[in-house]
Amino acid sequence: MEAACERFFRQYPRYKDFSWEASAEPRDAFLLLAELGGFDIAAMTGLFLGAAAYRLPAVIDGFISSAAALLAVLMCRDVKDFLLASHVSSEPGGRLVMDQLGLKAPLDCGMHLGEGSGAVALLPLLKMGAMVYENMSTFSEIHVESYVDYGAKKGRLVMKALLMAFSMYSRLPVPDFVWEEEDRKKAMCFFPLVGVLAGAVFFLVYLFMERSGAGPVFKGALLTAVPLLATGGIHMDGFLDTCDARASWGDREKKLQILKDTHAGAFCSHRRRAVPAFILRRLFGASGAGGRQPCLLDSSCPGL
Repeated sequence: MEAACERFFRQYPRYKDFSWEASAEPRDAFLLLAELGGFDIAAMTGLFLGAAAYRLPAVIDGFISSAAALLAVLMCRDVKDFLLASHVSSEPGGRLVMDQLGLKAPLDCGMHLGEGSGAVALLPLLKMGAMVYENMSTFSEIHVESYVDYGAKKGRLVMKALLMAFSMYSRLPVPDFVWEEEDRKKAMCFFPLVGVLAGAVFFLVYLFMERSGAGPVFKGALLTAVPLLATGGIHMDGFLDTCDARASWGDREKKLQILKDTHAGAFCSHRRRAVPAFILRRLFGASGAGGRQPCLLDSSCPGL
């Protein structure tokens, strides 16, 4: 084969430094096939051309069939739209031909077995892709929101979500705006930022107290008040809700019902008694008659 190539370049010296990708014409591909190709390559070249003519996809196997595919593309550029690369052959020219075709093979297993083994290995992947395409549920069928291209509104929506996050978890004054359920989901992305800024404020106050030489009582009181002032007590609200549910001594459904209850706030008398009730139960482990846990809240608790 090497001798045949040398004879070809001696007979046609213009092809020695020829740019096949930029300058090749169909007659160049026919000449190359006639001078260097065999009947097998000629047959596969015709197969790729015929598949494109009938608008059928054709799977390229290894190095030899990829050379035939390249010849078919040089003869007709539209053939490339119907070619599917199966694998990258381990032969030195295999990757070069794929690069020339501009195709990326999904398999790179170091194969050069011949006999169509690479193309056959691709078929299960093609079948799997077809099954996913035909049988996968749509977003509407599984109740998933479709992607929305916000375009020019993106900056305004991001700013609105940022302000919403700060209005929910901080006392930072923000402009008034209409709250929408869609914006709540986007605001969750900025919750970590709110936490970082609140923590930074707490840390700066702590450094100031350390360097000012304040007494421990004043320092402790201020460091306790700063998080409440910075966040509006939102974390205390969650803590009291948890204590309220735990101190009810009800089943799981009862506790979840208490956590979801929006009619009682964190600072009402009912919630204030939940904290000492929970603490007393943990300290003394008391139990009532028959092993039932005593309820220290009110008549709405189970067992009263």
